[in-house]
Amino acid sequence: LWLAPGNGVLLFDTKTGQAMRLTHDQRNIHSLSAPTVRSLWLDKEGIFWFGTPGNGVNKYDKNLNLFSHIQSHVFDAKGLNSPMVNTFAEAPDGRVFVGTEAGLSLYDQQTRWFQQLPLPSKRPGGGNHRPVLSLTMSKAGQLYVGSYGDGLFIFEPSSGKVAQLLKVPLVSKVEQFGVQQEKVYIEFSSKKFAQLGVPFEQIVNQIAT
Repeated sequence: LWLAPGNGVLLFDTKTGQAMRLTHDQRNIHSLSAPTVRSLWLDKEGIFWFGTPGNGVNKYDKNLNLFSHIQSHVFDAKGLNSPMVNTFAEAPDGRVFVGTEAGLSLYDQQTRWFQQLPLPSKRPGGGNHRPVLSLTMSKAGQLYVGSYGDGLFIFEPSSGKVAQLLKVPLVSKVEQFGVQQEKVYIEFSSKKFAQLGVPFEQIVNQIAT
């Protein structure tokens, strides 16, 4: 069991009850590059990917007991687009989708290059790149992209087509959701909607159509 309590990463063995903490060490270049972790993802090779709020991506190989780092560079068009990394998802071909504060990108582990993927917004002034908060790959091979400010996007990796779900007025932030049996679950703040004066029934009806 992996936990991110706010001071590094905690590895807890549920069978033995033993725990090991991985922390940032300024004297060790192969340690965690930041004291806090925002997201965690385990790939098929058994490598752990950590998204940090300011220090890019950290990849951890438990067999070697060391971290490798992917940092962002402002002038690198094929590099990580932001040091603020929020979420990961694996593409059907094995590449890795990375969601950051600067948008969505696709990482090729062979070339170590990032491809920036635009998410054109229907909202006036929305632009093509918005903060990506969550990613989920469906069984049908569609990538569900939860954004801050522009609702939910559906990205087709095979064609590159993008669809945007932004039907309810004043609803633009999609932070957490999951996919199960091709159903999409979106978490809303009923308190926030009450403050905005948006009826909950209107939200349900709009999403159902």
